[in-house]
Amino acid sequence: MSVVSSFFAQAQKIDAALDKLAAGFQPEKIYIQYDKEYYVAGETIWFKAYFYNDSKPSSISNNFYLQFIDSKGNIVTTKKYPVFGAVAKGNIDIPDSLPQGNYYVRALTPDMLNYEEGFIYKKNIFVFHPTTAGASATAKTPQTVSLQFFPESGNMVDGILTVVGFKATDQWGTPVEVSGVIHSDDGTTIASFKSLHDGIGKVQFKPQGGKKYSAEVETAAGNRTFSFPEVKASGINIKVQDEKGGKKFQLSRSEKDKKAFDTLLVVADINNHVVYESEIAFEDYPSVIGHLVTDSLPSGILHLTVFDKSGLPLAERLSFVDNSEYRSGGDIAVTKLNSAKRGENIFELSFPDAIQRSCSVAIVDLPGTGFGDNENIYSRFLLTSDLKGYVFNPGWYFENRTDTTKLALDNLMLTHGWTRYNWNKILANTFPEKKYKDKDLISLTGRVFDDKDKNILADGKLSIYAEAEDSTGQNLVAAVSSTGVFTLDSVAFTGKTKLFYAYTDKKGKNVPAKVHIDENIMEQNVQVIPAGITEGLIAKNVSVVQNKNEIDSRYRNAQGRLGEVKELEKVVLQSKSDKKPIDIVNEKYTNGVFRDPGKVNIDLINEPANDKSGNVVDYAKNRIQQLEIQNGIFVNRKTISLMSGKKWTVGLFIDETPTDMNQLRILRMDQVALIKFFESGFVGVGSGSPGGALAVYTKDRTAVESKPDKLEYVTYNGYSITKEFYNPDYSKPEPKHSLADNRTTLYWNPNIYTDTETKSVRLNFYNNDFSKKFKVIAEGFDASGKLIHIEKIVE
Repeated sequence: MSVVSSFFAQAQKIDAALDKLAAGFQPEKIYIQYDKEYYVAGETIWFKAYFYNDSKPSSISNNFYLQFIDSKGNIVTTKKYPVFGAVAKGNIDIPDSLPQGNYYVRALTPDMLNYEEGFIYKKNIFVFHPTTAGASATAKTPQTVSLQFFPESGNMVDGILTVVGFKATDQWGTPVEVSGVIHSDDGTTIASFKSLHDGIGKVQFKPQGGKKYSAEVETAAGNRTFSFPEVKASGINIKVQDEKGGKKFQLSRSEKDKKAFDTLLVVADINNHVVYESEIAFEDYPSVIGHLVTDSLPSGILHLTVFDKSGLPLAERLSFVDNSEYRSGGDIAVTKLNSAKRGENIFELSFPDAIQRSCSVAIVDLPGTGFGDNENIYSRFLLTSDLKGYVFNPGWYFENRTDTTKLALDNLMLTHGWTRYNWNKILANTFPEKKYKDKDLISLTGRVFDDKDKNILADGKLSIYAEAEDSTGQNLVAAVSSTGVFTLDSVAFTGKTKLFYAYTDKKGKNVPAKVHIDENIMEQNVQVIPAGITEGLIAKNVSVVQNKNEIDSRYRNAQGRLGEVKELEKVVLQSKSDKKPIDIVNEKYTNGVFRDPGKVNIDLINEPANDKSGNVVDYAKNRIQQLEIQNGIFVNRKTISLMSGKKWTVGLFIDETPTDMNQLRILRMDQVALIKFFESGFVGVGSGSPGGALAVYTKDRTAVESKPDKLEYVTYNGYSITKEFYNPDYSKPEPKHSLADNRTTLYWNPNIYTDTETKSVRLNFYNNDFSKKFKVIAEGFDASGKLIHIEKIVE
């Protein structure tokens, strides 16, 4: 086989491997926005999670798991949330008794379990506790310094001018700025070096085979000596530099064994998609220079690999492409600013174009000195989720686009490895085994047994009333198979839920029964925390945060808020109000999550339709402006899929039982008592109908107002309950307003959406008792996959 045909075959093999990887093995990326950088025991962590895949909002998952873990890998709490529209929201209540220290959030979806642990989201969150601070206090002066060297493309090769990246950190993994001198083993001074940013830099020299090199570095703990990697006698090197509109790369080969490297294949890919492929012939030259145009590529990490004639990878180099096309425009304007005690403030979040977006906004009291280790939606999705090792303060690399920032980002590429795949594995056709598959919301199975003789009951029906921990309820029906198995699929309920049940056989006769719920294997797998989970994650040095007064104040506020929450719950349960006619109709006909107010609520008992012979489809289309018909089904005209670009389907219900357009067309308006429309995100409908729900109630329905008496029940843990963020309204006098207001999160809203008719959202909040400066952060993404990060200091 000729060299040309051999390289062509290898290139085809590489392309096929990446195509297969891109088509079926693209792990989701998760970014979580939190309301604050660090927390105090007793506070609540508010968050919103965003799911991203192949540069667009992900449609892979329906369920999201989050674990709050201590420094030893023990789970403090576990949460589970539904994923709607590629986002999930929730909160973590930090126990008041939690000791001060480093804690970690581990977040994943079922699909992510099919990949290595490195693909799973992890983040350090430091929790302060004034009464236990001494137990976790750390010294201000670093005791140890670690210095690592990373030759460009992997190895130092005899006689090849080589760029070597380096990274210096202390015992907590925090960057340490260093400078030093390189010496050879014969005492010759080779070069001096100095870190550029966050302990990372690079130095260039020509190593010689047979010699050993070391760096003498002055640190806070005294002079230290660090060894360089061994010099290889033969090999190749790839050097990459930025140039206008693209990248310049230089391939060099050693004099020894140079014929083995006379022809090489260079492949570059982004997001597992090949963007450059070229056969390189050295002829009689020691080096070859090539150019790669990148100004039309998607932004992200460009992964260059050099292959030999047999298709084996010889060298790799990462380089970042930033064309800014991923950035969504936007601004935060101040409509009304009042930094006085409990003053009202009005901000406006606006965008240049009307398109569907999902955002979250946090407004906090501008903190004092923080850890200086911040990420954002740009850095997580485009940078850190593709790199091995911890990246300190990754958000900094996206704050501006100066030459210094670009150089620092390229240095970062030199010092971190590639995580997305291993060439040897995918070229051997070894891909992750898809053992775990996500379900459509909550899905559970079980068996039904005769209560008397314990035999399996078959071919009947199980009527279930689900009473959730948040006191909502819903009626469910499940067919029982010939083997006694039943399945509940695409349901949603919260907390520890009681499933009251009654069994009827195929003749409609009630039969006393016992139900056994099968174990949830998926949730058991999620609970398994790999050994050494916190290794390689940074342990934050508490001494850098010198905000004792703020922390003490926040701790006192958390103690006060714990009591206040209990009082609020009691007041709510005892409150009474005069019922409107539609409230009475709503209570009579609805159950569970359907009882909540809809976006549109039409009472046809007290205000009957004019055309009583008309059908529900025509009536709803004319009365509910959010609805339109496309391809014969109802869709929400104000929502567009972030993945497909199509308008979202609306779920249809008659008496809270799923139905279709045909049934609504034959249902006359004189038979209807109530119509409710719920906007997108309504939990009573599965993810197959994300546009919301149209619920129709017939007059002759016998509503099941509550669970039947004396029914058996089993319990099942549903989705975690999400609290409502406390946002006081000081324009209305209330007794609790006499209490001190020491809130540091002044506004948190994970439910900010725009559509094709909306370009701005108003943000209204009241100040606490002391804040003079506010920090505002808005993050999210739009339907096209553009990312939103807007940060502003207001004073």
